[in-house]
This record gives sequence, C-alpha cells and structure tokens, in this order.
Amino acid sequence: MDIETPSVMAALFLGTWVLQSFTEISSDGSSVEPMGRNPQGFLPYTKEGIVSAQLTGVTDSSNEVSFAESKASGGNGSPENADPYIGYCGTFTVNVELQEVVHIPVVAHDRSLIGRALHRKFQLSAERLILTTTTHEAREDLIESRLLWCRHHRN
Repeated sequence: MDIETPSVMAALFLGTWVLQSFTEISSDGSSVEPMGRNPQGFLPYTKEGIVSAQLTGVTDSSNEVSFAESKASGGNGSPENADPYIGYCGTFTVNVELQEVVHIPVVAHDRSLIGRALHRKFQLSAERLILTTTTHEAREDLIESRLLWCRHHRN
C-alpha cells in the first residue's frame, strides 16, 4: 500500500491533540519523563497535510535534564532555557500498512530535523493518539519514546 496523502486514514488524525504524557523507556526497562510529570503540548493536524508539534515541560529535581542532555537533544544547553522544548512544523503523511505517521519538518527548533522524515508508530482511537519512536540519537540506551495525546475539544 502506498503512503497516503491526508485522506482516508489521515482524516482520523485531523484536529488538535493535547499532550498528556511523554515517557522514554531504556533498554534496562527503566523509564523517565523527560518533560516532567505535567508536560504541555499541542499537535494539530490540518486537512492540507500540515502538522505542528510544540512540546515543553518543567523538570523537577527527581527528573532533571542536564544542560549537556538539553544541548544534545537540540536545546541550547543554557541555564536560562533548561526546561525541555521540542518544536517543529511541516507536512505529514500516513502509512496505514506500517501503522505509522511521518512528520517532515520545514521549520524546527533543531535545524537538523528540517527535511528529515520523522517516523512515528501510532495507535489511534477517536479520543486518544499514542505515538512511539524506537530510536533516539542522543541516548543509545533508549528503546522507545511514547507520547500520549488526547483530542482537544473547545469548552
């Protein structure tokens, strides 16, 4: 099956999703919340095939991200900006056969992401979206990053 442009399956992604949790699982089975216990983020998908991912969090003393780790993951590693942040926007496609969504950033906080295909496995229901990745360049021991999103509804 070919990669679909925003249509049948991609239509289920459309709208805005709110970040509920972000967990990284290491090869030894341990896990960490790199954006703290209460991460903030939005992930809108548009019918024109545009995606924007904006995620941030405040780390606490039991879950600190060092300045070196911040820099390695695309931050500037300075004390003023020690809280983790990921931000990019670009296009997306959905591959139903592989159960993955591919984000291709056009603008990004980390310039190395621009034009790079970011493959995310997905589990999707009407109100919940789980995106997982299985590789991470900054930490060799990382097995999986898992982000849980819930559909945003206006009040």
